[in-house]
Amino acid sequence: MRADTLHLTLAFIGDIPRARIPQLLLLGGEVSCPAFTLCLDMAALWERQHLIWAGPRQPPVGLIDLAGQLSSRLQAADVPVDRRVFKPHVTLIRRCERAFAEREIEPVVWNVRDFVLVESLREPAGTRYRVLARWPVS
Repeated sequence: MRADTLHLTLAFIGDIPRARIPQLLLLGGEVSCPAFTLCLDMAALWERQHLIWAGPRQPPVGLIDLAGQLSSRLQAADVPVDRRVFKPHVTLIRRCERAFAEREIEPVVWNVRDFVLVESLREPAGTRYRVLARWPVS
């Protein structure tokens, strides 16, 4: 993954009509969450998806709360959202064809002070992300 594409998805929405973006902007502004620290301290392979990811062994309560609030608000507004159990992770490598055992990694500490609404732009050179809105956590 390119450094400019590294991210942790809180709620995957997928394709949505542009006319609904103002609604998403309002929903994001309704979320209230204290700032927290995220420690990415493990890496593993999801075999079916052929990707290596990094994540926290113990997700912080603030992260679970933030993702939960977003999911609840999106579902209440009938926004199609992925309803799988939230598994916080950052994708590091896609299309991995080698064996990779789960392991501890040198911790990467991420002081979370805000969250964003991002638009995925598919281009010939690969996907890039454009931030549409940013909200602080306090």
